[in-house]
Amino acid sequence: MKCLKTHAHICIIMVILTWGGPALAVEMNPRLEMEAGFKTVLSSQSSDTWVYYRPFLDVGCRTDYFGIFAGYAANLNFRIFDAESAYRDVSLHKTSVNLVLHPAGGFNAGFEFRYSVGEASYSGTEYTANIGYDFTRISILGEFSYSTWDYLLNGSSTDNMSYAVYGEVAYDVLDNFSIDLSYTHMYYKSDELEIDIRKNVFRPGLMAGINSVVYLLGGVGLGWADETFVAGLDAGINIYPWKYLKISLLYIFSYNKDLDPDVINNTAFSSPDESYDEHRFLAGISFVVR
Repeated sequence: MKCLKTHAHICIIMVILTWGGPALAVEMNPRLEMEAGFKTVLSSQSSDTWVYYRPFLDVGCRTDYFGIFAGYAANLNFRIFDAESAYRDVSLHKTSVNLVLHPAGGFNAGFEFRYSVGEASYSGTEYTANIGYDFTRISILGEFSYSTWDYLLNGSSTDNMSYAVYGEVAYDVLDNFSIDLSYTHMYYKSDELEIDIRKNVFRPGLMAGINSVVYLLGGVGLGWADETFVAGLDAGINIYPWKYLKISLLYIFSYNKDLDPDVINNTAFSSPDESYDEHRFLAGISFVVR
């Protein structure tokens, strides 16, 4: 029930290993993986709502021991803010390279690099590394990501930096039903936006499959950011009406209590009780080759 990003035009057919005798052929079983599609995201933050669009293409090759992939995605109508809470909707373009390893047993690891450019002199880089192990019914995963991005808006430059540490334990109750518990620590800093915040969230979740056609997923997040209470909810469904066609729907809700509204996205929208909430709806359709 795991989904890994795709790209590349490398398919290694076979590796020959020599160990004090005749050469031994190790079957790699290379296969093409690809996903191309379009997503629409509607984001509502307290009293403000906007929509942005994301066409994407991921393609690559996976073998029995490793995979190498690359991708392209565009964020159209994406919103950025300056220190005065002014904003601009821009178009961004992101490329990525992803290497995954599963050399033996249940061990797996991966590394991904992403680079973004766009309007308003937008430039960003993101590095992600993960490592995990799949036992018979239990799997564990650890991940670290680090991002920097900057842009020019209304004549001033805005620099941003964030990192996140993620850990997860999942248990397959049945072949088509699993439960999981994850923890995320996130740090986000921007001197220009006067943001310096750490967030800690625990999330119990579940995933269920129906006849390998419909997959349901969801979870509830609870945590804190400095002295602020944080809560969240997510629920989604993936449908494969045809083995090469994927339809995705996802809803995410987040809530922050007693938070200065300038702390998140530098937006000035909050309710009279000093709470802040965000709703995000995502709908997508894609062509998939696995």
